[in-house]
Amino acid sequence: MSKRIVFICEANSTRSQLAEGLSKKYLSNYTSESAGSVSYGGVNPFVSKILFEEGIDCSNQYSKEYTQLANPESVDVVVILCARDFIGDYFPNARKIHQPMNIPGVGFAHGGSHILDAYRQLAKKIEELLTKL
Repeated sequence: MSKRIVFICEANSTRSQLAEGLSKKYLSNYTSESAGSVSYGGVNPFVSKILFEEGIDCSNQYSKEYTQLANPESVDVVVILCARDFIGDYFPNARKIHQPMNIPGVGFAHGGSHILDAYRQLAKKIEELLTKL
């Protein structure tokens, strides 16, 4: 039986979605999900592009609040990718890993291909974290 892992960030559109997608490639012994403090409304298009480059289909991923996840007591690991730990004891049986990561800033948006490079760097940091789990 596979373990259950949840990736958390503020809006569930970038860091946690990227981690959920990448975990499909790197964590075959886990069932992966992601969530946030709020539902942003979708997966960041740059995240979709990076996952596509990695050969990962994220078409079934969607933005949701952590309180929308069923059976929080069955989660084995929670990885918090933002600075603030807002989940408290919502996942009572989970090992909690707090690994804040910055998302590429708005300033990159005016740099064309530079924004994708910044997202690729974020993906590499998440990959490094996943290989340690």
